[in-house]
This record gives sequence, C-alpha cells and structure tokens, in this order.
Amino acid sequence: MPKTKKEAISLEAKSYSCEPTIYEDTVRGETIWRVRLGTRFLGKGYKPEKYTFKTRKEATAFASTKIQEKQGLHVEARSIKVSEKLLDQAKVVQEMLGKEVSLLEVVTAWQEKIKPFLGCPSVEKAIVELVDFKTAENQSPRHLRELKAKLKRLFRGFEKKKLSDITPQDMEKALKALDARGNPPSATQRVKRLRYAAILFHWGIDKGYCSKLPFAGIARPKVVQAAPRPIGIFEVMRILYVAAIHAPEALPALAIKFFAGLRNSELYKLDWSDVQENSILVSSAVSKTNKARAVTIPDNLKSWLDSLDEDDRFGLVFGMKPRVKDREAVWLDVIKKIEEIAKVKISQNSLRHTFGSYHYHLYKSSDRTAFEMGNSPRVVTDNYVNAVSEAEASAFFSIEHEATIATFDRKRGKKRLEQLKELLPPGVAEELIAQLEAMPPVETLWFSTTKPA
Repeated sequence: MPKTKKEAISLEAKSYSCEPTIYEDTVRGETIWRVRLGTRFLGKGYKPEKYTFKTRKEATAFASTKIQEKQGLHVEARSIKVSEKLLDQAKVVQEMLGKEVSLLEVVTAWQEKIKPFLGCPSVEKAIVELVDFKTAENQSPRHLRELKAKLKRLFRGFEKKKLSDITPQDMEKALKALDARGNPPSATQRVKRLRYAAILFHWGIDKGYCSKLPFAGIARPKVVQAAPRPIGIFEVMRILYVAAIHAPEALPALAIKFFAGLRNSELYKLDWSDVQENSILVSSAVSKTNKARAVTIPDNLKSWLDSLDEDDRFGLVFGMKPRVKDREAVWLDVIKKIEEIAKVKISQNSLRHTFGSYHYHLYKSSDRTAFEMGNSPRVVTDNYVNAVSEAEASAFFSIEHEATIATFDRKRGKKRLEQLKELLPPGVAEELIAQLEAMPPVETLWFSTTKPA
C-alpha cells in the first residue's frame, strides 16, 4: 500500500515510462481508490481523466488494462510499413502544426468531427430525406405537407448549403425573415419556426449529419397565450342545426366533439363499436397519450346519437369518403362548409376547448374534466377556469337534438312565411305565424337549470 496519496504504482509494463497513477483517498469517511490518467499517458491535447474504485485490486486491474491498450497501439503502429514519401509528408505536416498539436491529434479530430459531415446533404435534400423518413413512420399526409412547406420557406436562400454548415447567424436571419404577407414575424410565428427547425436538426443529429443545434443559443421569444374562447350557446346550436341539414354525415362526429371533447386524431379512428350506451371507449391505440379512457356520454349527446338510423351506426363514426386517406382534409372541408352557412367562426381545437370550458364549470372538478379529455388537471386549470358561468355550462349540456331542430325550424318557418305573405290567400300566413309564435319560448325548448348527472 502506498505511503502517500499520489505514490505511483509500477504495473506490468515497466518499459512504458508514463504510467497511470493509483492512489488511496477518503470520501465521507469511506476509503476509496482512484486511478489518474495524465496528459503524458493519454497524449498531448487530452485532458487528464480520473476513475474511482472501491478496492485497490479493481483500480490496479483497470490501470493494467489501460496500459495494455496503449502498448497494443504501439505494437500495431510498429507493424505498419511507412514509405519514405509518407514520412516526408508527416514531417512537413508536423512542422506546419508546430509543437502545440501532434499529427495524431489532428487525425483523431478529423475522424471524429469532420469525416461524419462529409456525406452531409444540402438543406434542400435533407428536407426531402426527413419527409421520406416521416412518411415511413406513417405520419399523417397533412402534417408532412405542412412540415415540408414550412421548412422550405424557413430555409429559403440556404437550400444549397449543407445542413451541418447552418450557423446561428443563418438561423437568426431565417427566424426574422418576413412572412408570406411581407410583415415582420410575430413572437408566435418565430416560436413555430424554431419548432420546425428543431424537427429537422434533431433528425440530422440522429443521422450523424450535424453535431449540434444551430439555434441552441438563440433566445426563445416569449409568447403570452390567450385563454381559449368557447363557442357560445346559440352558435353551438346553429352549427349543429346546419350540420343536420347540410352535412348530416358529419353530425355525430360534431356532436361527439362538442359534448365528449375528443381530439381530432381520436375522432378519426373512432368506430361505432366503441360508442357504448353510456360511454365512448377511447383505446390506448387511438388515444394521443397512449392511455385508454372511457368518456361519459351525457344525456344531450345521447339525443343526437339516438337521432341516427341504426343502419348508419357501423364502421367509422366519421366515415365520409372512405377512399380518402387524409381524413383531416375531409374534416376541414366539412367545417369550412358549415362555417360559411352558419356564419360562425370555428377555429382549430375550438370544439374541444368549448367542451372543456363548459364541462369544468358544470362540475368544478379539474380532475374529472382532465380525465374526460385525456389531459392533465393543470392544463384544465390553465385554460378553462374563467371561461363561462355555471348557468351557461348547464345550458350547454341541455342542448338536445329535437329541441334544437325545432327552434331553428320555427325561426326559418316564420321568416319564410313573411316572404310568402303576398302569395298566400289572405290571412293564411298570419294564422300560421301566430301558431309559430304560440309555441313555448325558445329557451324552454333546450335550457335547463338542472345539472346533468
């Protein structure tokens, strides 16, 4: 056992002058053994390395292994025949490097840091290769089209540059480039650009095309997200009525979105066999979070689903145009059609946000709403706490099929009778209008202050 902390122990290879140093140390009252591989052992340009072991035997065995590896390199080097020409070139290169850097260090750096990037594609080709990779992973065609378009626009002017050659200055320029309308990008737009760039460069690092993210040191813009705004009660009724008249094949999907809060990705894969009497089964294969859940079917949603013929309740719930693979595109076309007729703006995720807002204020339980939506309670409290009143929430979950259709049919009927008054026999239009006005007030057809179970 060495008498001093850093007393070197000579191991098997005595001919090798620069040996590892083995010494005893104490940490928190416990004796350990350390092995230090110094710069003379590792080579010029390498930082010293320290390793810790519980026993002297383990430390000695490790040091012996390292020496044998080092000796093996020297033996292998001696077995290589070097021509006079190669020796002359090596001498010239070493003179160019000076004493600070060895030829071996330069070659090692070239192998580790330069060689992998020689096959790096241009940004243009990298984007194509990335999209091909994502396509093989069965990602949605709509997402891939958007990813390709966003990346091509983001790196406009840098298409021919190698992916590994993109600098932080290039990224700054790309992030600050004017948008399609010629306006400076907002903070939200810059964050989205960074998100798309991250997809490309993380993939590039995995492929070995680059070693670091060129935007790692760029400050992320601060974006203050406004709380989602739910769609109003009468607007919800109008959307569902328009769907019932002009897009009946999409009506069950819309009702489920409004009153069960499923995600679009979950809705597209939902089969009628998963729609039970009192709940909708979202399997782990369908769920975005890969966790199965049973979403409660409230009474008003039952009324919308029960309005369908039994023959229509098979296969996919959103089963329009089965030959079209991109269901997202079909859904957006339907929503656009309903928007134009109903004169109501339906933004991305607004149907799901509407459910979350009204559901939370009906039950005042972030845990319950989070479970129904497949979210965390924090997401619920961050987005839905101050959205609507309890009375509005109760009214929302009282919007039933028959009452909604009757409400809007009455309004349409009265408007049409006013238009036809001159064409009908005297008094007929007035009598029919009086009958319509004698119906119960609109509110009593659908509004209920009784909290659903």
